[in-house]
Amino acid sequence: MVLGLSVTAFQQFNCSSPTMRIMEVGICNAVSSTGFISIGLGMFGITASCCHKGRCALLSYAVLAQLFGAACGVGCAYFLAVVSTNTTLIDYACIQEQRSSTVSSHVAFAGGTTSQLSFVAAEAQAVYNSMSAALQACRVHTPAALRLEGCEEAQSSVAASNDSDTAALAGNIFMQGRWNDYQDMFRWAEDQYLCGGFCQGGMPVFALPAGSVTQDNKLSNRSACFAPLVQEARWRASLACAALGACSILVVAPVLCACWLACAPPPKVRAGYVHRPEELEWNPVSQRDEDEEDMLEGAEMRPLMAAE
Repeated sequence: MVLGLSVTAFQQFNCSSPTMRIMEVGICNAVSSTGFISIGLGMFGITASCCHKGRCALLSYAVLAQLFGAACGVGCAYFLAVVSTNTTLIDYACIQEQRSSTVSSHVAFAGGTTSQLSFVAAEAQAVYNSMSAALQACRVHTPAALRLEGCEEAQSSVAASNDSDTAALAGNIFMQGRWNDYQDMFRWAEDQYLCGGFCQGGMPVFALPAGSVTQDNKLSNRSACFAPLVQEARWRASLACAALGACSILVVAPVLCACWLACAPPPKVRAGYVHRPEELEWNPVSQRDEDEEDMLEGAEMRPLMAAE
């Protein structure tokens, strides 16, 4: 149960970044599920240990715990491969975007077309282009506006773009309710990495960090945000995979450490040791017999202690 609470708290910290909500939402859900399952298993184990004659329940708990540990190990290896593929794919898509200077939802990769994962780069750039166009349209009427929040009419709408594919993609994101997630990611990137745009560099649309954007430099382009954001996603996703691996080790290792008992030699009878009848018959020893034996041993030891 303690393991589950620790994993859940770690997931809340590690997946709080907007970058993870966009790029690696799958592993965040996996870590969250791991934490809740660990808590459930812990509660089941405590209940089974407190029940009278609960050997079957304890055995079931042990089997479920080992299956859970094995699943965590498999999940760790799987998500390590997925994270490496996703981030490499986004890197490649943005590099191709910078070379072609054209946003496209289909990116050639290794002689073919990438999977839907490559759409993250196209979607992010489309959202930025729409926000940038909205801010520029706002400045026609309000030239002193430094950030998108200063244009109330532009915050809840998708601005038109010269590229019909980009405008359609941005509109689709807005209709699916993921627009705010992308906005949070760009707000975070501007504040933390002093960048603008995603694949292509651009001007800041949220005027972050505070005080860094003035009337003189509000139109200045910044470097693209994809490189630091992808690096952050790799780092945070690696920590999440490490959490899954730690869960697997902590659950499976105790059983593996006890496997040497299977190869241990059988027990031997000690020379000169006389078994009591109760031990040979596997009958429980009464408390009364034990008390009488303790009293006899105490009576025998008193003269010896007095002589000393």
